[in-house]
Amino acid sequence: MKIFNVLSGWLDYKRKRRTLARLLEHFSMPLVFWYPPADSPLCVGKTTLRMPLDGIIGPRTIAYGHWHGEHTRLIESKLVGAGNSSYFLIDVGANIGLVTRQLLASPRLRWSGAACFEPEAGNIESLRWNIAPLENAIAFPVAISDKDSVGTLHVDLGNAGDCSLDPLPKGIKRSGVSSQEVNLVSGSTAYDMIQRRNSPEDRIVWKSDTQGHDLNIMASMPRELWTRVSVAMIEVRCSNVSDDVLLRFLEIVADFPHRSWIKRREQPVTLDQLKKFCERRNSSEMDLLLYR
Repeated sequence: MKIFNVLSGWLDYKRKRRTLARLLEHFSMPLVFWYPPADSPLCVGKTTLRMPLDGIIGPRTIAYGHWHGEHTRLIESKLVGAGNSSYFLIDVGANIGLVTRQLLASPRLRWSGAACFEPEAGNIESLRWNIAPLENAIAFPVAISDKDSVGTLHVDLGNAGDCSLDPLPKGIKRSGVSSQEVNLVSGSTAYDMIQRRNSPEDRIVWKSDTQGHDLNIMASMPRELWTRVSVAMIEVRCSNVSDDVLLRFLEIVADFPHRSWIKRREQPVTLDQLKKFCERRNSSEMDLLLYR
C-alpha cells in the first residue's frame, strides 16, 4: 500500500508538471512570479520567485515545490553536525538561483553568504531577484573559464538550465538554440571575487552545473580553494576535456576521502572508475558528490 501511495503521488506530480507545461506553452507566458508554499525549501518569508516558464524548470519547480530538493538535502546531510561552522556557497552555473536559495534558506545550517556565477542574460535577472532576500548572496554575470576573455554561450530556448560554453549535444529535441557573447573570468580572478565576500574561517560548499565545462572550471581554480571545500557537487561530463584537465581533476578528487555517484544511490566511486568514465569522452553525465 505504501509503495502504491508513493507511486500515485509521483504520477500526480508528473501529470501536474505536464499540464502546467502544456498550459504555459499554449498561453506563451515568458515568466511568472510565484509564492512558494510555506513547506517548500524555496520559501523565504513572503518573497516571490521569478520563474522562467521554459517547459522544464518552471513547471517542474511549481509542480514539486522545489528544484531537485533531494540534492540540496544530500549536501546538508554532509554538513549538519559539524559544530558551529559557518559555510559559504560557490554556485557555478547558478541559473536562476534555486539551489542557492534552497541551501541558504535552510534553518539547519549557518551560512555566511554565496557567490553565484551565471552568464546567461535572461537567467541573471531572475537570479538576482531570487537571491535578493538572502544575506550576502551576490550574483556575478560572468562565466568561469581558463582566462579573462569573452566567449560564446550556447542556449537551449526551451530549457533555461541548458546553457553551455561547449556546443550543446546533438540528437536532443529542442525548441530552438541561440547564442550570446558572454564575459569570461579565469579561476584566479573568480577566486579573488569570492574572497572579497567570505571569511577565511568559512567552510566552502561548491556546486557546479555548467553542461560540460565543469572540469575545465575546476582545473582553473587555485589549489588553495580546494583545501577549504567541505562538500562539492559536480556535474561531470568529459566530451571536451583535455588530458591535462582530466589529470588536474583527478588530483582534486583524490584529496576527498568520500566520493559517490549520486544517481546510483550514492554508490562509492573510485579514482579508476572516474578516470575510465571520463576517458570515454562522450556526453554521458555523472552527478558526483565529494565530501570530507
